[in-house]
Amino acid sequence: MKWYRTLFLVLLTSIAAGTAGAQAPGRGPGDMQQARLRRMLDGITLSDAQHTRVDSIVAKYRAQMPQRTPGERPAPEQMQQIRDLMGKQRDEIRAVLTPEQQATFDKNVGEMRRRRGD
Repeated sequence: MKWYRTLFLVLLTSIAAGTAGAQAPGRGPGDMQQARLRRMLDGITLSDAQHTRVDSIVAKYRAQMPQRTPGERPAPEQMQQIRDLMGKQRDEIRAVLTPEQQATFDKNVGEMRRRRGD
């Protein structure tokens, strides 16, 4: 009888852990955008003024992104709108950088595209 109780507790614990993981913040659209930004700026140290400007650019474009349901694929027209906004955001961020930083930024973006297969 004791092993039934142990099995029950193990199952209950695994179910609780799975539920907690489902409720924890996951890789939603905002998380993916942050990861993308980190990859683009990898190896670049921004000044305080640049950091403030990049933050405002990111906020501007985040507000323009179409609403999506996490886990659902966006419609093709929505995906095109997202691509267009991301391209404009990338160009504005690049314009904030010095020429040396732009070279690193361009290398990072090229690497991201290569990994994606573009």
